[in-house]
Amino acid sequence: MKSLILHSHEVNTLSETGIVTVVRTVANLCTNVPGVEYTFHETKDGMWELGFGFQDGTGTFLRYIKCPFSQPGDVRWVRETWVWGIHGADCLYKADKQDEIFKFTGKWRSSSTMPQWASRFNVECTSVKVEQIDGVWSWITAHKKVG
Repeated sequence: MKSLILHSHEVNTLSETGIVTVVRTVANLCTNVPGVEYTFHETKDGMWELGFGFQDGTGTFLRYIKCPFSQPGDVRWVRETWVWGIHGADCLYKADKQDEIFKFTGKWRSSSTMPQWASRFNVECTSVKVEQIDGVWSWITAHKKVG
């Protein structure tokens, strides 16, 4: 099973509602070139057709791509910012709301270093789409908590 890195606010949403929407930039595919408009069209089998058009109405197909983060039906374990357990706890998680008595002030470990045994959540991808948000093309994946 592969992992999915979530930011603290995404982990909080998942914990509270059981669902989370993840937005990640479509990197290195669409640069802002004056007079060029990029388009995405969903095709079968989870593929997206990337194309571009010019102001004169001509255009061309670039390539087919898949979302690198998840596909509908994929189950992932969640990585989040964490630290090895202290004071008898197995692990502490940055997304947790910490009380006034004990507040961790040490150095948090990156989510990319989290081992699978420390993960609290598994999620299943329910949908994938591509949208332009503030002029930036982004993958939008919806996930629900499982297990």
